[in-house]
Amino acid sequence: MPAGLRERGLLDTDGRYSGAGRQTKQRIEALIDGPAAPPAGRTYPPYKAPSVRPAHVLPA
Repeated sequence: MPAGLRERGLLDTDGRYSGAGRQTKQRIEALIDGPAAPPAGRTYPPYKAPSVRPAHVLPA
């Protein structure tokens, strides 16, 4: 696989991302991560604090 990436100019001779490789990687990550992000200002699913009674508080 690295040979194919090198042929396309995405990796340099040392096997590191070239400038075009870094741009392509960032573009792919933006496409993948963008839709997965929750709406701004909201946790998803909405957080609900657990309703647990401490053990030392007994019902009357």
